[in-house]
Amino acid sequence: VLAKVAPTAPNTPAANTTVAPLPSPSFFSAHFHVSADDVGKDTYLDTRGWGKGVVYINDFCLGRYWSTRGPQLTLYVPAPLLHEGRNRVVLFEQEGVLDYTIRFATTPNYGKPAHTPDW
Repeated sequence: VLAKVAPTAPNTPAANTTVAPLPSPSFFSAHFHVSADDVGKDTYLDTRGWGKGVVYINDFCLGRYWSTRGPQLTLYVPAPLLHEGRNRVVLFEQEGVLDYTIRFATTPNYGKPAHTPDW
């Protein structure tokens, strides 16, 4: 499932337009559709291309992300948060978004460990 994030600021650009970074911090909001086949399935929200912030799905605080520092690059989205039809995602971005696309994945991406011990 892919959804374009629409900046809540005035003069929102078209979905296929190159977007200049907005001043941070900023709120972003988008709607996405979940099919009947996908209802009841856990998923993961991919935060690559975003900066640092907080994600809400259907008014539930999903969690914090910091994709440039990690270590995880996905946030777990439990099945009960999503319902068939229209769903809403809101981002509170503190550093600036590089990619205005919301991506869901079927598997987690924990990235590289921040520190590998010397054993």
